[in-house]
Amino acid sequence: MSGTPFSAASGTGNSTASAGSDRDPVLAARRRWQDPGSGLCWAKGRAGRSGRDGHGGALVTAGDPAGPSAPGPPRPQYQLSRRKAWFARPRTDAAGQIQPGAQRRALAARIDAESVPLTAPDGPAGDLASPGGPQWNPLGPAGVCRGEPDGRPRVSGRVTSIVPHPGGKRAYAGTACGGTWYTEDAGLHWRCLDTFAEAAPLTGRAAWQADALAVSALAVEWGTDPATDVVYAGTGDPVRNDLTFFGVGVRVATGPAAADPLDPAAARWRPEAPDLADRAIYRLAADPARPGVVYAATTTGLWRRAGNAAADPAVWTVVFGLQGPDGAVLAATDVVVAPARAGRPQTIYVALHDPASRSPQQVWRNQDGGDGPWDPVPGYTATNRTALAVAPSDPAVVYALSRNPSPADREAEVGAAAKHQKDPPPVTTKVARLRNGTFEPVFHTPTNLAGKAGFSQADGNTVVAVDPLAADVIWMGGAAMWSAAGQGWNAALFRGQVKPGPAAGSWTFGFRPANMANPAADPSWAGAGAHADLYAIEFSGPASASTVWVGCDGGIFQGTVTTPPPATGARGWPGTPRSARGGPATTAWPSPSRPTWLRRRSPTR
Repeated sequence: MSGTPFSAASGTGNSTASAGSDRDPVLAARRRWQDPGSGLCWAKGRAGRSGRDGHGGALVTAGDPAGPSAPGPPRPQYQLSRRKAWFARPRTDAAGQIQPGAQRRALAARIDAESVPLTAPDGPAGDLASPGGPQWNPLGPAGVCRGEPDGRPRVSGRVTSIVPHPGGKRAYAGTACGGTWYTEDAGLHWRCLDTFAEAAPLTGRAAWQADALAVSALAVEWGTDPATDVVYAGTGDPVRNDLTFFGVGVRVATGPAAADPLDPAAARWRPEAPDLADRAIYRLAADPARPGVVYAATTTGLWRRAGNAAADPAVWTVVFGLQGPDGAVLAATDVVVAPARAGRPQTIYVALHDPASRSPQQVWRNQDGGDGPWDPVPGYTATNRTALAVAPSDPAVVYALSRNPSPADREAEVGAAAKHQKDPPPVTTKVARLRNGTFEPVFHTPTNLAGKAGFSQADGNTVVAVDPLAADVIWMGGAAMWSAAGQGWNAALFRGQVKPGPAAGSWTFGFRPANMANPAADPSWAGAGAHADLYAIEFSGPASASTVWVGCDGGIFQGTVTTPPPATGARGWPGTPRSARGGPATTAWPSPSRPTWLRRRSPTR
């Protein structure tokens, strides 16, 4: 269900209630839901944790070593159907119909609650042991107590996409089943741009339904102010499991952040691309040279919006797609646009993927705006999903990233026992850098980026980004890394410099072979204290002191990168004190090698 940021069904929300909330049974129940002292806390499910509730999450009871402790016997685990019924009861009449005015009252209550700032962290303060990396700021909305990362920060729901303004203050974020969100103060406060309207009945729905709030990709054409921003929200989660929904196409809005949220006549979103209903979208990319032209990498190939120069700008058509052995169009898992520069034409790159691995998977390019021929880029093939990134400082530099094949990822080939072997062999990461029109391999890359052998999350957690200032510094994001020092599951996030390799036509990242079995021990690991399972890595602010935004299963985390680089090599991390903007003073950054973390607000699903 879509729910609001404060519904018990989603298990998220601000722990600070407004005046009089103690007399509201719904808000009181919500506070008990979040309170570790009640013996019940919602947490993202993971192998080896407590029982799941049928929706991918775990209900942790008191006395569970993985959950909060409280006196008294453990409480019984709740079922998803009972939680849905609890949520629907005060909002519907005896016939199951939504009560008149309920949506407006709920919307007003949500807006009021969103304005309440987070007043205190809930995890232990102090330095976190880390080989290196930025100081991450979880951006909220601080609804889930004691998350999995080192330091046990508050976390929220899954954020699939982020588009920060180059100035760094304004940003839009897409969530897994919570719509599109907006901030105008660099993440200190967020507002949802959807009303979460639901049609009765609220319970008993079939699985795999389509949902307009299942935002999987965003693109923004920035205006001079929020009223002139044009926002494109691609819907439908391409990762198929019991947590995901199909989409309704693409939703488009002009100035959604400036619209009155309580005005029922304010139509924010216009539905487009109806042929993508009941499908999913991996990535949206706006054409920098043609306003209104947007490319969509989808489960049915690459699509393009006609754009403002067309008679009907909102028409979406397929511009590239190859058929697999069964005749189905292969999925396009990523699309990026390298703008024209220094005599080089604008180039579109798209990665194709056959989930059954029956077809060669490659990166293709086009220099005619999607018209004309598409050519395969030599030097790169992959088995798993491929992610792409263009260097902002040099569009001629493009990176491709994928998980290398691992026999243990295929249960049918090696049996269930191999999936649970105690010490499975490390799984390497395939990375390539484009030079002179050809992909060249990058060696010495992190292992187990998308999970250990037999536990691949490559279909969902495969992301690469390039530093905004240095075309040779890349960020690689994946699933989870265990920290022995902090005893937590953290982001599989690595950052390092790509240097020329010993052989012609090769590159090296510098990941140390001695750390293949324990990737978190490598100096390139930068994910300590940030939540696991990454979907987006974006940058904002001046290139010389940029802010990096990471979207993951725990919301949004944020850190800062500074220049000039230290004498040891690539760009380093700041070591100066800092406080949360507009909020309480927080721990300072004691040194570049031992970051601490700030607690902040962010979207939730």
